[in-house]
Amino acid sequence: AILRRVDAQGALLGSELDLGDCDSSPRLAVASGNGHHLACWGHGGAVAEFDCASVAAGTGAVTQGIRVTGGTLPTLAFRSGEFMLAYQSGTTMSFQPLNDDATAKGAASSFGGAVLDLELAPMTNGFGVAYATSSDDLEMIHLDPSGFPTAALFTFSSQGSGFVGPL
Repeated sequence: AILRRVDAQGALLGSELDLGDCDSSPRLAVASGNGHHLACWGHGGAVAEFDCASVAAGTGAVTQGIRVTGGTLPTLAFRSGEFMLAYQSGTTMSFQPLNDDATAKGAASSFGGAVLDLELAPMTNGFGVAYATSSDDLEMIHLDPSGFPTAALFTFSSQGSGFVGPL
């Protein structure tokens, strides 16, 4: 698979990046901000690994970023000048702030147990992470702008839903 930036007529802008093998329904995450487009993609199949890259909006230059070995289900969000990456890492969720070039910005934080799926979204005071812990349960937590979990916001389940409160 190849990551390319193209103009309105489909002509290549800048360089392209070979993403390697992307078989068996890989996960793709994309976010834009600060004049950059970030993408993270899983390799699919039995490989628990994904890569991230950055494309500079003005030049189209592609930069290889972080590679997460042992990680799956990458999801990206941008808010107020900050990129955040969330992913499944073994039996926990991990949250990694990223620089504009898709490299790690500081240390990752972790929370919770294994999940079936997760999605990251910007909030006015950080990020929200919604995740499924089973086919019947969906939970949402709040991350501060640095990616540290601060509060469990909601739990939705077949048994009812409601506000949970601080962690």
